[in-house]
Amino acid sequence: IDSNAQDSYTALDDRVEDLLIGLGSTVGTTPAISIDENLQVKTYGDIVMTGTTPTLTIGDAGAEDTAIVFDGNAADFHIGLDDTDDKLKIGLGSALGTTPILTVADGSFLLSGTTPTLTIGDAGAEDTKIVFDGNAQDFYIALDDSADDLLIGLGSTVGTTPAISIDENLAVKTYGDSKMTGA
Repeated sequence: IDSNAQDSYTALDDRVEDLLIGLGSTVGTTPAISIDENLQVKTYGDIVMTGTTPTLTIGDAGAEDTAIVFDGNAADFHIGLDDTDDKLKIGLGSALGTTPILTVADGSFLLSGTTPTLTIGDAGAEDTKIVFDGNAQDFYIALDDSADDLLIGLGSTVGTTPAISIDENLAVKTYGDSKMTGA
């Protein structure tokens, strides 16, 4: 296609048996998209999805695993649906389900590994928290960064209505009655 500013082509590259769409006038130079005999589509640039509600669907509702593989230099990672147990998995390597790091299913998360660690925050000067969103009442477990205290409290805002605090000296302070039961 001879254009005013940029030529482009759609052609069969007979050397590799791929259908190509590219820039320029010579087949095989500056490809944008190639499709091989297995219908594998390869892009040579960024993919941008636009629109009001862009959606990328991977799979066709069949009983098969679907994944995105990040092909790294030293290590590969994947994220995908492991259809064997209907769980979303993020893991190490390119094979879905092997060496899982995080598994998500039915509202629960599982961190895997020899020493799984969940870090909340990035050492910045900000509060970090886990909020338990209840029907009638919320609770939180948090780091109150302004006081450098670990807090367990009522509500969802760190520092409001604390029930228990632990400071850097491991001093424990309660803000309400303490009741001990048992033998």
